[in-house]
Amino acid sequence: MGTLKEMAYLVRQGPLPRLPSLRYVPLRYRGWLPLPVARRYQCLVIGVAQGVVTVALARPGNAAFYALLEEITSCTVFPVLVSPSSLRLAIRRLERDQRHPSLSLHPAYFLHPHQFNTLSRLPLRF
Repeated sequence: MGTLKEMAYLVRQGPLPRLPSLRYVPLRYRGWLPLPVARRYQCLVIGVAQGVVTVALARPGNAAFYALLEEITSCTVFPVLVSPSSLRLAIRRLERDQRHPSLSLHPAYFLHPHQFNTLSRLPLRF
């Protein structure tokens, strides 16, 4: 099939893959794009693997846009589309977390939602 970088370039030529929803952005990816860039271009880094960043977009970009993101992240960009409303909500959450850092330390941000749900149901024994 090829490397991730080859796949990232190929996926830009056809219809972009869609992510059904964007519920949260893991802490480890939050600093990859400055918030002004995320707000202006409506995009967020949601994953990184082998020198390729997965970027959630509200609408497809052009070659210059992908080049800008690659310059900022120093990685190849693999774009995925998400609904504009879920992307706006995720960006607002990041802005809130920057204003109030203690809110971002909630366990829900460190765990997948299914893991958090399972842990919250476990009985506590002291």
